[in-house]
Amino acid sequence: MRDVPANTELSQIVPVGAPYFVVEFDNEEKLLHRVSLKMPLQFGREVAASPALLNMPDRVDWKACKVSKDEETRMAAVFRKKFQPYDFNSE
Repeated sequence: MRDVPANTELSQIVPVGAPYFVVEFDNEEKLLHRVSLKMPLQFGREVAASPALLNMPDRVDWKACKVSKDEETRMAAVFRKKFQPYDFNSE
């Protein structure tokens, strides 16, 4: 992954039609990776879980993140409650 300079449009550095993966952070920093023919399906997850970003190596393999239906329902309810102040649809 490489840094995208500030005020640079992706179209300036990635040819039209070329596959790429980009991560944008809330501080406006962007990281870019040109996709090769054999891009791993879980590339985004691997990058996000890496020590440099979220440092969650136990979350790299999605199969290791499975939870029961009850736990999934509970987690969704907790998320809904925490997100509620930002939900413009509930006004």
